[in-house]
Amino acid sequence: MATLSANRYGKDLVRVVRVTRNGPVHDIKDVAVRVLLEGGKLETSYYNGDNSWVVPTDTIKNTVYVLAKKHPFTDIEVFGITIARHFLNEYAHYSKAEVTISERPWNRMVIEGKPHDHSFLPGSGEERTAVVRLARESMDAPQVTSGMRNLLVMKTTGSEFVGFPKDKYTTLKEATDRIFKTTVTVEWDYVCQRKPVDYTAVYNRAKETILHVFATTYSKAVQQTVWEMGRQIIAKNDDVKNVHFTLPNQHNWLFDLKPFGLENNNEIFVPQADPQGYIQGTVSRDNGPKKAAL
Repeated sequence: MATLSANRYGKDLVRVVRVTRNGPVHDIKDVAVRVLLEGGKLETSYYNGDNSWVVPTDTIKNTVYVLAKKHPFTDIEVFGITIARHFLNEYAHYSKAEVTISERPWNRMVIEGKPHDHSFLPGSGEERTAVVRLARESMDAPQVTSGMRNLLVMKTTGSEFVGFPKDKYTTLKEATDRIFKTTVTVEWDYVCQRKPVDYTAVYNRAKETILHVFATTYSKAVQQTVWEMGRQIIAKNDDVKNVHFTLPNQHNWLFDLKPFGLENNNEIFVPQADPQGYIQGTVSRDNGPKKAAL
């Protein structure tokens, strides 16, 4: 016998561009929103096709645009909390709401040495992300996860990979000086969900830390870089409880120039789309007795 063990529904990829006009100077927020709603009474739509409890996803979409107008926002986390609270306040049959937001960055153009009032260029490709989870029994304590994705970085030295186990299937040679290229995905959540947080300040410090560690720390392994990034983010942000990283190792292999009578002194590489290494790690705040480093 079958039963419906979980259900939720909503609207995805609601794209919003909000222009804030401060006289001649304009600011923009370019976001994509997903809203998912959960509640026991929604079971009737699954079992019987009864939609009497199903607020149309088109209504969910419209609500996002209206809330963007009524509630100007700087932090996408705050906008997510606003959306989640709206649906739980408006509809008693929903028990939980989850709002996921990604933000595309735009940089102000510099024209004749000055930032332009209302013209922009796309950023470097990374996106700021946020997930807000809100339950009816804890309306004052939204669970917020912040982060970024698609942060592409590369350095041409200061990285090695040696001392690894070797068996009959191993063909990889030890590398004492290699290119380190990765696309950083990182998420962090917060120590206390009831206290106000300057989410943008935390985001800026986290990004600055990631770039500083990547550029200046000699990497003996991608795993070591993950640890150092996470350790420093927690050390610099009292509000952060733990940090989860995904760092693919996007290989660049030396091209063999010997058939052409040439030496390749770490100059000519072939970038590899796949396969690639895939490294994950979570660094958490330790409030108990001191533990040995990972």
